Amino acid sequence: FLGSAALFHAEIYLGLALFVGYVCADSQMIIERADLGDEDYVRHALELFLDFVAIFVRILAIFIRSRIEASYTRGCRSGSS
Repeated sequence: FLGSAALFHAEIYLGLALFVGYVCADSQMIIERADLGDEDYVRHALELFLDFVAIFVRILAIFIRSRIEASYTRGCRSGSS
């Protein structure tokens, strides 16, 4: 059960949605902090960078998984002919 494909997909897609939400929330917080005079651009950029890296990793996992599944499906079809 712990290694099931459904659990993997749920974790990847929910994590992707979560980090997209983090980008929106962090962007809003950066705007509010900038309005209050916080000009730490490096920290703001780092917060967004980490969010985008997490999104990239999850999108990459989705592409890798779909490619593995496609090659497995092609292998099963070509082997049975």
